[in-house]
Amino acid sequence: MGRSKYNRHNSSSDFRNAMDGFPGVYVCTAGEEVGTIKDMRDKSKAPNLNNFAKMKSEELPDLLIKAIQEQKRQLIAAEGAGTGTEKELNVILKWAEKVNTDKADKDAAKILKASKLTLAE
Repeated sequence: MGRSKYNRHNSSSDFRNAMDGFPGVYVCTAGEEVGTIKDMRDKSKAPNLNNFAKMKSEELPDLLIKAIQEQKRQLIAAEGAGTGTEKELNVILKWAEKVNTDKADKDAAKILKASKLTLAE
């Protein structure tokens, strides 16, 4: 983790380390906030339910497939091929490649209607 000074309150004792693999996310390593995490990423692009709900459903399997492939790549680089986790990722990858977004949209609409819920725009 790269050490950096983060001046949220202009405090000289507020030290944060960048979290590997999470650009823009920092963990405090000194002072009153030691152990706390600060996420400085653009919230409009964060991987969360609200942002995923705003996307076209056709985009979601592609994002999932890309994420699984990257996880596999990093896992193999760190631990070698053939681990149990890699096998689990392969199962999830096969499922993601078969997702029928039209059917998923219809199923979701039924559930939302039955629950009297709506998604925020």
